[in-house]
Amino acid sequence: MNSDSEAQQYAVDIGNSGLRVVRLPNSAGLDLTEPIRVNWELSSGTSDSTTATDASRVRFRPADLTWTAEIRKLIEPHPETRWWVSSVNRPACEVLINFLSSFEHCKWNVIEYQDVPLKVDVDFPERVGIDRLLASLAACSQSTAVRTIVIQAGSAVTVDLVERCSNAEAQTIGKFLGGAILPGVPMMLRLLGKAADLLPELDAEEFVNLPTLPGKNTESAMLVGASSCLVGGVQHVVGRYREKLGERTPIVISGGDGPLLVPHLVAPVQVVPHLVLQGIRLLSRSK
Repeated sequence: MNSDSEAQQYAVDIGNSGLRVVRLPNSAGLDLTEPIRVNWELSSGTSDSTTATDASRVRFRPADLTWTAEIRKLIEPHPETRWWVSSVNRPACEVLINFLSSFEHCKWNVIEYQDVPLKVDVDFPERVGIDRLLASLAACSQSTAVRTIVIQAGSAVTVDLVERCSNAEAQTIGKFLGGAILPGVPMMLRLLGKAADLLPELDAEEFVNLPTLPGKNTESAMLVGASSCLVGGVQHVVGRYREKLGERTPIVISGGDGPLLVPHLVAPVQVVPHLVLQGIRLLSRSK
């Protein structure tokens, strides 16, 4: 679908821990505002959507229709809206698209890998998470280096490599070369609790630096282990990249846990908030 210059445009990043939506500014020079957040209920408990009023603190099931109330607030003030949707969560994406389709004045586009101006140099391009491609697109525009390490630190952590294209390949901005996927701290803790009979299932919001070692109880020992796995795993992957490409290969990092990982990484490291939404912004302006 072609963009309508009179429509208010929104970028939506639907992930495994929640949804982020931001109004796209009309001017290329303006920064993105802080996104509106809808967080998913990840445990086996029931949604607490009826017990709180602050949408940033409420948790919903991805297939729960009630979270679309936050989207309605963005639609109703405008005669026409256009939505650019990146999703790695199929139930939530289905709910959103069905909701948007109920409004005649809403246009939407679920972004696919063919839409992103990157050459996807992996075995199965259609299987790459669109969030990884959009983050790499944004990182490629932020970095002047030939190759850049792109880290997205969320519920899962990706450590990818993107290469800027030469002038002969001007139809694309760069080349996505693949990378590594690691579990984030909350995911590791949930999996430990599910897989081991005597371990509790801990609910951690994010990586919270390295806890004191040694852990003095089961819970603190699990936190030490999960945090150390994350830091050590990312350091190891980055080290392998730089051993091959050079010690000054830059890192562009984003995601909720991104700033907390920075002290454990060797410069050059650049923190860019909301890389996926930044990638959607770039894509929307090229259409």
